[in-house]
Amino acid sequence: SLPSLNSLFIHRFLFILLLCMIFDSRDVETDRKKGIHTLATSLTKVCLKRVFVFVLLMYILSTIWLDYLQISHSQAFSLLVTGLFCWVLFLKSSEKKGYYFYHFWVDGLMIFSAFAVYVATI
Repeated sequence: SLPSLNSLFIHRFLFILLLCMIFDSRDVETDRKKGIHTLATSLTKVCLKRVFVFVLLMYILSTIWLDYLQISHSQAFSLLVTGLFCWVLFLKSSEKKGYYFYHFWVDGLMIFSAFAVYVATI
């Protein structure tokens, strides 16, 4: 049987939230100057890191839950690797990065995630 749609929705939401937090951390200086309120502008760097870790842990737990609900172990593993890449990119995002980093690596995680699950399925 397929995992419930709610579980899949929550899992994907957490993944997209992780990516958004990486992008928000890039734009914090510009957003503060423009008066735009985001997680990154509202929280300190330490607090943002804690929130990121919390969301990442929720992502990992939701992956384990999906594994319990009958996705294959290889699919769950590919999702966990994607979560690991999110963590690495979040750490790298604290350094000054350009267009290539965000639009190739961070956006590329969405494609990587889909491709990795597809490969794990066949």
